Amino acid sequence: MFTKLFKFLRLERISTALCIIAVILAMGGAVSGYLALKYNQVRSQSALIQSQVFLDGLLTVRDLLRVNVELNSLRNKSEVDPETRLRLQDALDYLYVRTESLKTRVEQSDNTGVDNQLTMLVGLISVGDRALMARGAQLGSLRDQALSLVDAVSQTVMTFVSDQFVRQSETIDRQVEMLDKLAVAAISGMSFFSLMACVAVIFVRSQYRLQIKWRAAEKHAGYLAYFDTLTGLPNRIKFRSEAGRIIKDKPSLLVLLCDLDDFKTINDVHGHAVGDAVLTQVGKRLNRVLLRHDGFAARLGGDEFGAVVPGKMSSMRTAALCEEILREVNARVEYEHVFINPSMSIGVVYSPMVKEHEAKSISALQRAADVALYKSKSNGKNTYAFFDSELAEQVSARKKMEVDLANALEMDDLWLAFQPQIDMQTGGIVGFEALARWTHEGNFVSPGEFIPVAEDTGLILDLDIWCFRKALETLGTWIAMGHAPVKMSTNFSSVHFRSPQVVEQVREIIEQTKIPPQYVTVEVTESMLIEDMGTTTRILDELQSLGVGLALDDFGTGYSSFAYLRKLNLDFIKIDQSFVRDLDETEENQLVIRSLVNIAKGLHKRLVVEGIETEYQAEIIRGLECEVGQGYLFGRPMKSEDAREMIPRRDTAAQTA
Repeated sequence: MFTKLFKFLRLERISTALCIIAVILAMGGAVSGYLALKYNQVRSQSALIQSQVFLDGLLTVRDLLRVNVELNSLRNKSEVDPETRLRLQDALDYLYVRTESLKTRVEQSDNTGVDNQLTMLVGLISVGDRALMARGAQLGSLRDQALSLVDAVSQTVMTFVSDQFVRQSETIDRQVEMLDKLAVAAISGMSFFSLMACVAVIFVRSQYRLQIKWRAAEKHAGYLAYFDTLTGLPNRIKFRSEAGRIIKDKPSLLVLLCDLDDFKTINDVHGHAVGDAVLTQVGKRLNRVLLRHDGFAARLGGDEFGAVVPGKMSSMRTAALCEEILREVNARVEYEHVFINPSMSIGVVYSPMVKEHEAKSISALQRAADVALYKSKSNGKNTYAFFDSELAEQVSARKKMEVDLANALEMDDLWLAFQPQIDMQTGGIVGFEALARWTHEGNFVSPGEFIPVAEDTGLILDLDIWCFRKALETLGTWIAMGHAPVKMSTNFSSVHFRSPQVVEQVREIIEQTKIPPQYVTVEVTESMLIEDMGTTTRILDELQSLGVGLALDDFGTGYSSFAYLRKLNLDFIKIDQSFVRDLDETEENQLVIRSLVNIAKGLHKRLVVEGIETEYQAEIIRGLECEVGQGYLFGRPMKSEDAREMIPRRDTAAQTA
């Protein structure tokens, strides 16, 4: 019994001793950790104070320098011009902010020796403000007074910065020295077990944090996989998954495809931030309507949304739902003082409208809704349209045109027409614009039909390059037959100006056809100016370095800024035919064309006027001293043989010269 008691007491003492040791080690570890933390805080405080003092001082001197520059610019001036007043006011405002910051630093450091300098700084700002509105001799006096104050304040501010740095450094160094001694003393008393315990705690804590971050990352990745980050709506994958599940449970469902109208214009004119705000609001409104009808909405990508409503839906109820969506979406969106009234086109398909096997496929239902959406866009936008078989046939015909156009490009089945360009003063031929033409299965296909198809499918890139190559080859043939060289113009879509590859393609074709670059003109539209100004400017400069002429087509119909036009190295500006067509009717129309001509001349660009159809129009254009004219009066787009006959032969041209 005594033996057991002794063993118990001995074990108790050992346990107590171990507990005491553990507590001491823990306290020592806590003290060490505290000292280390305090040490880091002091170091951080030292660096922060030094950087803040230097930053305030340097920024104040910088702002003083700006004030000095603007004041010196007022020498020999009797009054302050608006532009200088704006810059000087801006510099004084910055200096005022810096003065307030310096006051704060003085209060923090309890430095009362710079009150006079701060008073001088405030006085400088006051003198500068009075100089803004002064004139004549008073302006000169205030300017000299302010310049004197600038020099004095600059010296005192730098002196203050230096003194503050020395004072703060001495204080921090003393604290650091004391903490160094305490830290060394405390850390030297820590045992191996304490160190291991700290390492273990740090390791466990880091692992715990790592697990939390990993789980959060997994959760976020799962969210990103199925939801749109901008609108918070389900994405395309989630849409198809949920719709597929509903199809299995419900015999009938309604599928909507919704597309914002002219969203690209919103982005181009107002910026992507406004575009994102519109998408966010439209997504919320669309989802709110769908939830009221037991459905759900999703963002499928870009400005396209999808929606599913399960259950039976009559045509009247479906129409009412679409009207409700349009009303909600059309409400004004405000973002940073920009007001947008978005509109939406909706394609509607009800599963009983399609074939039985297609009604069980979300892919088939989406295709049908996309067909209806195409009809909605064609009907003028901001409306809705239902899927029907006739519409599907129309879309099928369009898709057939896409395939046939691709084959025509590959098989070289297209041909070029050439419209003459005339010197308006002499009446002589100066060049041609090469235009793509397509005769398909014996029928002439209007460019208004196949050019939009080419742009929508991306075939426009190949089509433009084909036209460019074919036009230069034709010009080479004319020259080889003894005709004088003339300028040849072809159109390039704005899509080319998203990549510099077009420059290499143009260089290669010019080298292969051996046409002198001065006879080559590339026409671009105003829309390419709002795509990416930096890339566009660089590509245009590279094209011009090849010796190629550059012309801006459809001037006055796009969104380009005259400031942008002034910076671009364009050789010609083509005034669109819509401004020429009604010249015969009223003087107002003539005033518009005169204004456009004056703008173009003010930009120092040569002019090509399109759409001249009558002698009266030609006389007006000629009176405005426009260089080149183009239109049915001088010739419609014609085949190569007819165009060649309009060009004088080289020997005749030389004799005329």
